[in-house]
Amino acid sequence: MKQIEAIPASPATTPVPRSGAPARDHFRRDARPGGEVAVRYALVSSGRRGRPRAARTCNIGVGGAFIATRHPPAPGTVLSLAVEGLPGGAELSLRAEVRWVSEDRSGPARGMGVRFEGLAPDERERLADFLASLTEAVDHDELL
Repeated sequence: MKQIEAIPASPATTPVPRSGAPARDHFRRDARPGGEVAVRYALVSSGRRGRPRAARTCNIGVGGAFIATRHPPAPGTVLSLAVEGLPGGAELSLRAEVRWVSEDRSGPARGMGVRFEGLAPDERERLADFLASLTEAVDHDELL
């Protein structure tokens, strides 16, 4: 039987930029385990919500997400965000702030990075449980 050497995982809190990518000052504190999730977002201005827009995340974690959209609002914009697809058809309503924008019109990376704000402990737990349900544990012994 072929032995595979275990490589220790990096802590989730250690930001590691992609090879050759410039270092950024907006690395997340928590890993983003989830991938594509349906969301709706609306701009919040002067306490009023704008028109909701449907979108999808490219990655999502308990601290924030990258939301693919053709018309990302400017950094600093406050959003009302609904994460869809929770068990029982439920959704989780969150407040988020746009932290950065990618307007790469030639590729799939067009959208915005958002940070969730003011999550209550029960909201954070619901989101974490939902994200955990999206990722399946891989039994590495079965790969041998």
